[in-house]
Amino acid sequence: MAQIAQKLPIPTTTDTSSARLIAMPPTGMPLNLVESDNSAKSWLINVARVVGSACRTAKDYRDDIFNGAGDRSRQMWSAIGDRAEAVTKEQPLKVLAVAASVAIVVGVATRVWRYNRHE
Repeated sequence: MAQIAQKLPIPTTTDTSSARLIAMPPTGMPLNLVESDNSAKSWLINVARVVGSACRTAKDYRDDIFNGAGDRSRQMWSAIGDRAEAVTKEQPLKVLAVAASVAIVVGVATRVWRYNRHE
C-alpha cells in the first residue's frame, strides 16, 4: 500500500491561493461546473455528472419498485379480504367448522408441547 502511495504525484509546494473548494450541490440540483482546458478536471466533471445521473436513475428505479410492490400487496390483501367475506356469507357453517378444527389442533399441539416441556 505504501508503494502505491509513493507513486502518486504529490506536489512539492502547496500554493493556497490557487486552491479552490468545490462543494457538491444538494440532491436534485444540477451540477453547474464550468469545464476548462484541463483534461483531468473535465474528466472529473464528466464522472460527477454520470454518477449523479446514475444515482438519480437508481433512486427513481427504487421508488418504482417499492411503490409497485406496495400496490401489488394492497391489491392481493384486498382480494383475499373480499374472497374471505364472500365465503363467510355463502358458507358460514363451513367457516365455523374450519375455525373449530384449527382451535382443536392448536389446543392439542399446545398440550403436547407443554407435557413434553415439563418432563
